[in-house]
Amino acid sequence: MGDARSRSGFALAATLGVLSVLGLMMAGAFAASLRARHSARLASGEITLSAAADHVVYGALEPSGGTPLADLPLGAATIHDGADPELPDDSARVAVTRLPGNLLWIVADVMPRASGDIERRVALIAHFPVAAAPPSAAIVARRSVVLGGAVRMLPDTAHDADCAAPDAPDVVLAPGASLSSSAGIRAETQAAASDSATYLLTARQVVLLRNKPGVLVIDGDTTIANGNLEGILIVLGTLTVGGPLSVTGLVVAGGAVHATAPGLSVTGALLAFDAPGSASDSAPGAVSLGDATIRYSPCVVARALRRAAPPVPLRHRGWSELF
Repeated sequence: MGDARSRSGFALAATLGVLSVLGLMMAGAFAASLRARHSARLASGEITLSAAADHVVYGALEPSGGTPLADLPLGAATIHDGADPELPDDSARVAVTRLPGNLLWIVADVMPRASGDIERRVALIAHFPVAAAPPSAAIVARRSVVLGGAVRMLPDTAHDADCAAPDAPDVVLAPGASLSSSAGIRAETQAAASDSATYLLTARQVVLLRNKPGVLVIDGDTTIANGNLEGILIVLGTLTVGGPLSVTGLVVAGGAVHATAPGLSVTGALLAFDAPGSASDSAPGAVSLGDATIRYSPCVVARALRRAAPPVPLRHRGWSELF
């Protein structure tokens, strides 16, 4: 009888053990099923979020109704709603920061409004493929410069660290050129003033800038009686200014610049390459101004150059963060 009770107790214990194992197996299977469904839901959501984040971060490069990317202040993040209209249930935020070197850092955060357990953050580096750096002075000329007594050279008032040049000279000349002006106008000689690339006049630069936003390219000589211009004016011949003309940006002449009539005002810079054969031997020089106001502003020029070169992504300079 004792042996029967022992066998009965052993059987009961074995049965309970088997039932426990089966219970654990069922619980594990149930948990695995829940995890599989959760993983599938997360995978589907992540695919949707990835598409939305990519759309939002690249969409930030397109022109919009806000501040143009070329005009963003240096180093200050501009944050705005970047919601994708095709994915109305997603909440998106885009931060765009302009960095030195004509770079943009764009970060897009996308999260479903209905659930906060998944999120996608995508970052992208883009750059403005500008044609050249801003000029190193208010007037840059390959040949001599003649400035009348009524010409006023005003200092730079920019504040962005990547373009401000508070100690820049008023005039930069190529070696061998000379400046004729009243006292107080500072001039320097630089070898770069002999290079057509400094004047945006290489074939590649002209092709890059022609027909771009804010750029007017005129083939040959031209005379402008009066008007207002914001952006970049490139005259491949000699530019003659016959009356009041206000320019905010950059004036470039492949020939000379003559403005003896009063009223020329430039905020930015004025460049005159005066290539051989573009001016007569009797011309006073590459630049001759009688009554003009030139306010050197390399930041204004840099902004005009960025406006003419829409930003493009840098390959292999982007990343994603998964949450």
